[in-house]
Amino acid sequence: MAESRVEIDFELARMLMLKQEELYNSKTRSLSVHFNFEGYTPESISYNIKKLVNANLITAQFSMEWHRGRLAAYPTGITEYGWKFLAAAKDEKRWAEAVETVKQPGGAATLGPLKAALFAGATKNDEQQEP
Repeated sequence: MAESRVEIDFELARMLMLKQEELYNSKTRSLSVHFNFEGYTPESISYNIKKLVNANLITAQFSMEWHRGRLAAYPTGITEYGWKFLAAAKDEKRWAEAVETVKQPGGAATLGPLKAALFAGATKNDEQQEP
């Protein structure tokens, strides 16, 4: 049986961070049920959450529920660098340009280059470096 390859989905990653911000702002405890998005499988959502954690953008809770078709990870917080990333990602023009840059032929469709592209257009005052 052929195994499907899961890849980073930049829009899903941004949706996950925006949802975590919404929960934080409303002082609502993060639960896995909050991170189910229509059109996305639990496997894909969990994979993107893990990539966000690896990129030092969020913190997450992990479980072994993946074998039951449930999320194996869900966000629990946004890191200091994640807040800066999210602020930049909310600028639609900046976001579109960053995603386009990393999706160019030969570009690496990962969060590292996306972070670099997202902050490439920053001015000296708002340019942020990862801690």
